[in-house]
Amino acid sequence: VRLLPPVGLDYTADYQPAGTAMAITDTNGAFTFPAVTPGSYVLRASFLAQGRPGTANPITVLLSAMQTVTVADTDISGLRETLGTGLHVSGRLEFKSATESPASDSQGWIVILDPIGRQLEGWPTLVNADGTFTTGGDPPGRYRVHTQGPSDQSVDWSWQTTSLGGKVLPGDVIDLASDLSGLVLTLSRQPTGVSGSV
Repeated sequence: VRLLPPVGLDYTADYQPAGTAMAITDTNGAFTFPAVTPGSYVLRASFLAQGRPGTANPITVLLSAMQTVTVADTDISGLRETLGTGLHVSGRLEFKSATESPASDSQGWIVILDPIGRQLEGWPTLVNADGTFTTGGDPPGRYRVHTQGPSDQSVDWSWQTTSLGGKVLPGDVIDLASDLSGLVLTLSRQPTGVSGSV
């Protein structure tokens, strides 16, 4: 559980805010922050449930919750955070100028959403045979999107653009505030080069 600094800071910026307080829950889910300066805060909780590789349930699921908290000059008790599944991102891989069908090239590809400014690692979403994908659920925030293919295919394809609604997203970054659909990740066999002189 994290108690983020007072309102006014950009919690989705490309950094972890200084002074972020963190507490670990006990077996009953209870938590305590022993010393908090009066002010307005955002209380965020997350739980990563990960199955063991090789078992019947190797799936990773993130549960999260967020609420605002105003601290005055007295203790606060009895706060409840109900964790739930996150927001989903769906879209497709597009193979530009490909002679092969995208369905065959999509086998073994994964899509990863890396959270910006948070101490969490993104985890992979397997792309379907037809090139479509839907992530398992992530908390609100900003994410950098990237994809990776099997070792025998990744070397042949270069990342081109990440677009939504026909518009290219600068830095391949999405701002996830609700479920998002229609994300298009375009790859090409013709890498974009940069040349010049110093």
